[in-house]
Amino acid sequence: MIDIDDGDYVACICEGHSEITIMNLLLGDDSLCFKREKLLNGEVLSTRYYRDSNLFCNRYLTMDYEGGRVVVLVIQDRKGVKYSIKNPYSEKVRFITYAITAPEVEMLMIHSLGYYEDYKKQKTKLKPSTYLSNKIKTKTATIKSKEFIQDFWLKHDLASAIKTHKQKAQKLGKDEIFLADLLAQKR
Repeated sequence: MIDIDDGDYVACICEGHSEITIMNLLLGDDSLCFKREKLLNGEVLSTRYYRDSNLFCNRYLTMDYEGGRVVVLVIQDRKGVKYSIKNPYSEKVRFITYAITAPEVEMLMIHSLGYYEDYKKQKTKLKPSTYLSNKIKTKTATIKSKEFIQDFWLKHDLASAIKTHKQKAQKLGKDEIFLADLLAQKR
């Protein structure tokens, strides 16, 4: 779990639309270790801020956070890709951490449907979204759509799939965590 102080704000920047939908579902279920109220503008930030860190800096790090700092949380499927925040903006950032969904966030659906072992056995390494598309006979674009993702996770346990993914995935690098590390600790 990441350490967010009371005065901190969270910039949750997602690589793609699937990650945005997943994070919004987790926020809606109150499943994360932070609340929506902690987020800059109360929302998960779109992919344009992921693609352009200067846009993020100019939009959000020119503001005064009254002594608080910003925790930058980058949700991406690629390991080792770093998000760059230059001075003087970096002074407003408490830390940057990367929640890695490698190889793709659609792995969560594969875990949920019990297809993980079959996915690992395939001779030609398909991307998880392509594998899932073939398996459930649905277009890849449909699998990545907000409507499909929301409907899927209404029927399946997202938090359980996230925890399973952490158990099965490869180790991560410095400043990298799993989505499971963002889940609230249930009492």
